[in-house]
Amino acid sequence: VLFRSVQDKKINKYIILNQNLIVGDIKEAKTVMCAHYDTPFRSLDKIKIVHGENKSILDKIKSGKFTIMKCLLLTFLLILLNMPLLIVYIIVLSFWMGVPNKQNLNDNTSGVLTIFKIAEELKELNSAKVAFVLFDNEEWGMKGSESFRTKNKDIDDKLFINFDCVGVGDNIVVIGDNESIHEAEQIAGKKEKIEGKYVLVDKMDLSKAKSDERTFKRRIRFAAFHRNEKGQLYVDNIHTKKDNDLDMNNINLISLIIKDYVSTIG
Repeated sequence: VLFRSVQDKKINKYIILNQNLIVGDIKEAKTVMCAHYDTPFRSLDKIKIVHGENKSILDKIKSGKFTIMKCLLLTFLLILLNMPLLIVYIIVLSFWMGVPNKQNLNDNTSGVLTIFKIAEELKELNSAKVAFVLFDNEEWGMKGSESFRTKNKDIDDKLFINFDCVGVGDNIVVIGDNESIHEAEQIAGKKEKIEGKYVLVDKMDLSKAKSDERTFKRRIRFAAFHRNEKGQLYVDNIHTKKDNDLDMNNINLISLIIKDYVSTIG
């Protein structure tokens, strides 16, 4: 049964409702596959995220300095044009927030397609052990998954597997934490390289993650990364007009990995 879970009217007029799309029986499921479907705003600056890198407050300020400079320049020009301060505020705020990024193949059309592909692969298993959720408002601080958690109280025993930015890069990383690293290793199995794709397992503190798995106790995230000359895993071009590439081989591979895992769930 497909229905909309409409919750939480506390945010602002742009995100009054969290419209989470839910397929399956959450109470009966042992594993919940999820991804966010909301559209991010377009960033004014190029975004590059290095996996496992923790930026200091100073680094975060430095990374946003060009955005700040652009906004200050716009403010100065509007004041020179004798614009009322309220109008200046509205224009600068709109400029800062940007517009919805219509080019969003990696973040997070790729995650949504992965959910659809997994659902298709699992049809033959006829498994009631799995449910699916597409979360709204991840880009506004995981508000959709938080409202889902508020409504569904007894879910700490369920494993949530989140697919976020899985569409670009030859390194498929299955990320777990203290609660879920063994499941992450089980899901990845002994798959190390398949058709030019590397399947890796990594452990990190998902309580500080910037995606929906952070909301849940037992959690795993799938993500895809490039690897640079220093050996660092990274993703770039998200939240920009350059987010226009998607490798269906990633989606197909992940769905087969998940299918193998689900077939082992007792």
